[in-house]
Amino acid sequence: MPESRINSSGQISLPKSILRYLDLHSGDRVEFDRTADGRVVLKKVGVPRPPPLIRPGAKGAMQNMQVEVEHSAEPKPGRTDD
Repeated sequence: MPESRINSSGQISLPKSILRYLDLHSGDRVEFDRTADGRVVLKKVGVPRPPPLIRPGAKGAMQNMQVEVEHSAEPKPGRTDD
């Protein structure tokens, strides 16, 4: 499981594998929510993007990754998530 270290300013850097998996880019906004059972969920703020395609050889590396993502913005009019 990828991990990161908190610096002296309280900041963390997300590992590249997580950034690719969540399709996060420089300038994207995220928010954090606490769940009733004590977990923290990272939410991408803004227009949802389609999930990234996983290269055939990368499937094994992503197989055990557990990440929760919720989009807090409403989809654009006329767009469906079919």
